[in-house]
Amino acid sequence: VTNQQSRICIFLTSIIHQSAFSTMKQQIVILLWVLYGVAIIVVGNIVRSIMYWNGRIPLFLVAIPVLYRYILYRYCGCCEKSASASATSTGTATATATTLTEPLLNENAEAGENHHSLPPPPSRRMRYPFLDNIKVFLTAIVVCHHISIAFKYNSVSFETIIIVPNQQKIPFFSQMLYAFIFLNQGYFMPLFFFISAFFVPSSYAKGRERFLRGKWKRILLPALFVTFTIYPIGDLFSIYYVSGSWSYGWMNYSQAWFLYWLLILNWVYMSIIESTDTTISTTGAVEDVLQEEEARKMPFPSTWTRLFYGVTLCGIVLDFFRSINRGSFATMPTAIGSWTADFLMFYAGILAKKHGWLEKDLAEQLDIPLSIFFPWVVIEGIFVVFLPNPIANGFYCVDMSLAVLIIFQRWFNYETKLSKILARSAYCVYLIHTIILLVTTIIYLELYRVVFGSGEETEVGRIVGGFIFVLVSTHGIVWPLSYALTRLPILRDII
Repeated sequence: VTNQQSRICIFLTSIIHQSAFSTMKQQIVILLWVLYGVAIIVVGNIVRSIMYWNGRIPLFLVAIPVLYRYILYRYCGCCEKSASASATSTGTATATATTLTEPLLNENAEAGENHHSLPPPPSRRMRYPFLDNIKVFLTAIVVCHHISIAFKYNSVSFETIIIVPNQQKIPFFSQMLYAFIFLNQGYFMPLFFFISAFFVPSSYAKGRERFLRGKWKRILLPALFVTFTIYPIGDLFSIYYVSGSWSYGWMNYSQAWFLYWLLILNWVYMSIIESTDTTISTTGAVEDVLQEEEARKMPFPSTWTRLFYGVTLCGIVLDFFRSINRGSFATMPTAIGSWTADFLMFYAGILAKKHGWLEKDLAEQLDIPLSIFFPWVVIEGIFVVFLPNPIANGFYCVDMSLAVLIIFQRWFNYETKLSKILARSAYCVYLIHTIILLVTTIIYLELYRVVFGSGEETEVGRIVGGFIFVLVSTHGIVWPLSYALTRLPILRDII
């Protein structure tokens, strides 16, 4: 066996080892989630062939379970019975073996259970200012992304009410927007999932009920509010402005799809934790168990590991799914950097928390120097724009996310008064920026009509000038407004 064959065998063996679930209960939980995903795909495609509004049914398949898990479960009694059975169960168990799901197992067991739980290792609570700064950066990119869509595509919605009849007159500007949109789409939402997942274990460690209440208040309530009020109202006025007719759609999830899927993935995390026995013998040596946990830390993924998962899950598998589900599905856009890419990066965030990847310099954990890594990411981005293919798309999703993490960890890992204000405002900006985008676009169109009139001969100035006006004014309004909203007595506890 050659050295190359030996390395491949070791790599495949590690994948198999990490993919083994230690208990039948865990296997059943994972199988149920897989079947749930398959059901969404099958039902969605059946409805797609029958009704034009196929997006509504998959939305219900996502929204109804989320509503049950975070609200209605309190009234059915099944969760309380399960918790009671767990609390009164007898016997002891040894620590569980290393598995793929072990990174999902939080250091603390559920609060309030009458057994001896494995305590977390004593450590000082770490601050990650660079993650807050990344969230601000990504939120600003999301705003610019939607503004670019508004000036690139001609679909009537409250994001895109400005019509561009002949983009051939502005080829460079049109291609610039196309490149910007696709480069963003390839990584920014997976990176959002990664950062959100990184804080899930510590959030769950505060207790199951507190965890559920927090998700219900901070994620579900805003998602439902914007889906059934803010975004439909935006559609109402945008359609009236373009066509002169009132048409009210009672539901529009828009970018709230991220919140719904974040709730689903949090539920997956909880179900795997709660399907695992984390009890230890009362006579066992806790220190020995903690030392064993520390020894089993997973090293940061190598370039070949990132290539494997990026190309397969973020590239080939996602490309196949996009071929059968165009546009959006179950609220999630089916574009590059979506679906399986989001799932992979959410799980990577859990791994990063479990194994302390972000507590060390990411650049030092790479197996290639930054002088090679950064140019390589640039080459991947060029392929995404000019020669898109599943391999380049998948590798770009993982590596671009890592590049942003490295840049901010190395050069923007600090807090200022301004950065704290922006970080506090970012969530609200994400929720309301499309409404501000609608308002600033209408203001611009009306100002342009008063000053210059209308006509195709002024198309270049109208579109390019409008993009600059809307970009600056939207950011100039939405960030201060969002911060003001976060200071209000009730909203400050929600957003």
